[in-house]
Amino acid sequence: MPDLAVATVATHTHPFAVKALVVQGEMWLTVQGQTRHLHAGDSFELDREAPHAERYGPSGATYWAARRHG
Repeated sequence: MPDLAVATVATHTHPFAVKALVVQGEMWLTVQGQTRHLHAGDSFELDREAPHAERYGPSGATYWAARRHG
């Protein structure tokens, strides 16, 4: 199967926790060696400083994210 991802973000962290809802497009989120293929309607959460990587499909992805600092 061809790799349809067109944009990638290498493994990184954020100084905040995240709860997000994908509202358009598709993306792949890799956390602790596990990759999830996310579409519109899927949600995900990341703990503060959780290492993760992102890949986006040909149309990219739009997601709404709530950040929690502290």
